[in-house]
Amino acid sequence: MRIYLPPALALLFIMPVVAQPPLFSTPSVYVEKWIAEPSKAGTYTGVFPRFRFTEHLASALADQDKSLVTALLPLLREANEAEITLLRLELGATKQQADAAATLATNLDKLNGLLSERPITGAPDRIERETLAGAALRFHAAAAAARSVLPAITRRLEKLGSGDVTPLPLSPPQVPPSSDPAALAATSPVLGILGMIAERRLSTLSGLPLTTTPFESVYVSESDFPQPVIIRLGGRDPLSKETKTSLARDDRTALEETIALRLDVIAALSTAAAALPEDRILAMAETAALAERQFRQGAISIALFLEAQQGWLETLETRNDAILDLWREIFELQSLIGGQTISASPYPNK
Repeated sequence: MRIYLPPALALLFIMPVVAQPPLFSTPSVYVEKWIAEPSKAGTYTGVFPRFRFTEHLASALADQDKSLVTALLPLLREANEAEITLLRLELGATKQQADAAATLATNLDKLNGLLSERPITGAPDRIERETLAGAALRFHAAAAAARSVLPAITRRLEKLGSGDVTPLPLSPPQVPPSSDPAALAATSPVLGILGMIAERRLSTLSGLPLTTTPFESVYVSESDFPQPVIIRLGGRDPLSKETKTSLARDDRTALEETIALRLDVIAALSTAAAALPEDRILAMAETAALAERQFRQGAISIALFLEAQQGWLETLETRNDAILDLWREIFELQSLIGGQTISASPYPNK
């Protein structure tokens, strides 16, 4: 018996099998493979977490600088874990806000439905009903806007290699005790990495004619960290001990200042988050329910009723924003000090 295969399908039986490049769940898994077997690691084509040394890592991989790649690996792992935790917290906060807005919208729809069963008694009655309908639409829109970003957050989690894409309940992180920025900088692995990066840059200047003025590194602003501009004003051999000592001092000063700024922001955000405890949100929700009962009974105006509903949602959003901002700053500090005294988990015992 002869079997006829269409030309396109027949090609499958004669085309050679092409080996596919290995797939890696996260950048750190790829880097681990590269460190073990550079020639077999292939090319990483996935997404990267927010990592302050991404460009330096790419450059080190291209230059086969295994020492710098190895030094950056722990920080890359921390960055990936931190972003996953933050995204799961954002997922929980966004879902909470979407549910709250949907609840308010549904309550207003039901209330407007009850009112629609009665005949309109005049202009004030019509205005009241239209006002309720408009408020319900705004709450429906707020719920839809919040829900619209949930799939994107989930996809980002999956691309970062998270094995769990469920929301985390949003609660304030454990804020590290007040610390000396100089002490944190002195024990930070980032300081050693900055030295390795500076030496790589200086090596490209080796052999240039010497003049009389030393090398300097300039951090134009905090946003440049850890991207110093190494300026050759002339002077010593770029690989001399004096030059390296001078640049190391500049790096340490910049790191200390950046840590100090993060600690200041964390202190301010901690105060803001503490001013809106979860009990306050529960009280606002109860106030909104009370206002609805009072409005049904004709005891309060529609303006006061809607103000109570909107107040609950706005207070919830304000609290969530403050706590998420605090988490972001905690992780930013962690990226500077190498995870010292800070847990990447929102749970104290994990």
